[in-house]
Amino acid sequence: VTLVPKLFEKRAKGIGLLIEHEMNELAKIQSNPRQPFVLVLGGCKISKKIPMIDYFLSNKAHRAETILLGGMVALVFLKVQGLFNGDLDIEPAVLAWAKTLSKKAAHKQIEFILPTDLVWHTKHSTTI
Repeated sequence: VTLVPKLFEKRAKGIGLLIEHEMNELAKIQSNPRQPFVLVLGGCKISKKIPMIDYFLSNKAHRAETILLGGMVALVFLKVQGLFNGDLDIEPAVLAWAKTLSKKAAHKQIEFILPTDLVWHTKHSTTI
């Protein structure tokens, strides 16, 4: 969101109550996550998600017990496990990193939950 803040004077900008509530809740999770801690992550900007996955695999204080992946992130992990045969326009370094994280999770007995079925389209469509 970049356009809305530009509509206000610099000294009149602020955040809404919902954002304030979300920030407070995230601060609680960051300082003392309740167990079992499950990381739910999806989306298509994989290069932004992989460092988060690595953080929650590596950090003892914030280690996830289970990581549930969806979207393009899940496809990358399905691909490195040989469970997805479709074409992905993904950099080889990202695939290598995902393979390393899969091994790291297995070594630390952290479960990755990936989709068991999916529909893959090669072209954008508004109909199913």
